[in-house]
Amino acid sequence: MLKKPLLPLLRKKVYTRLRADDDDDDEGGKGSVPLIVGREKRERFLVPAKLLNHPLMVDLLEIAAHEYGYEQEGTLKVPCTLEYFEVVLAKLLKGAE
Repeated sequence: MLKKPLLPLLRKKVYTRLRADDDDDDEGGKGSVPLIVGREKRERFLVPAKLLNHPLMVDLLEIAAHEYGYEQEGTLKVPCTLEYFEVVLAKLLKGAE
């Protein structure tokens, strides 16, 4: 689990959470990719595209492809818990410093 002081840092400008009900709105910042994360409770994130090549993120995308297929329409959906995704994202961001 993430330590509390790290969470506000993650939420500032490294990625942006958006409303999860905006599935069809693919609006994103330059150099970022929108992802819908979660199984039951879902949230939308704008993730820096450079992080998508990391093996941890590739694993999540392969799980998504296995569960939803390669022809998903709209925003990519990642079937993992929000907590797990935040841990993965924190590791990736820490390594990017």
